[in-house]
Amino acid sequence: MLNLILRRIHLFLTLFLLPWLLIYTVSTIMLNHNSHLPTLKHEFIVESETTYPGSFEEGTDPSVMALELLRHLGVEGAHQENRRNSDGKLVIFRLDPVSLRRITYGPDDGSLVVERRKFSLRAILLGLHLRSGYRHSYLIDDAWAVSVDLVVAALIFWV
Repeated sequence: MLNLILRRIHLFLTLFLLPWLLIYTVSTIMLNHNSHLPTLKHEFIVESETTYPGSFEEGTDPSVMALELLRHLGVEGAHQENRRNSDGKLVIFRLDPVSLRRITYGPDDGSLVVERRKFSLRAILLGLHLRSGYRHSYLIDDAWAVSVDLVVAALIFWV
């Protein structure tokens, strides 16, 4: 009886762990043998162009601006932002492993350009592999970290 229970646990744990093991196996091969693969180009496709109706005071922190712009567009979530020194535009990367978006805000005219990264399985696998931690304040973004932690715990139990 105990043997049957252990065999069932082993079987279902294997089925549960297989997707994560495949993702990490394939993406690790891509990371380790990067020189043998064609260069990964992040091509972006314009999704929409609009204007932001509000304005920001001079010297407003870029992170505050990014949160407000993402809220305005309805795409809140984990992101990185930086201001280009050359033209003063704010560039926000909405971090989504499947469809990364680049949002460019022009403070002079309030223009907002939303671009989506062209589909690339390689970019998705690398994005999932390199995604880390509980640093985001959004539950959906932390779900991947929780699932990876559960997989690690299950692998320790499994072995």
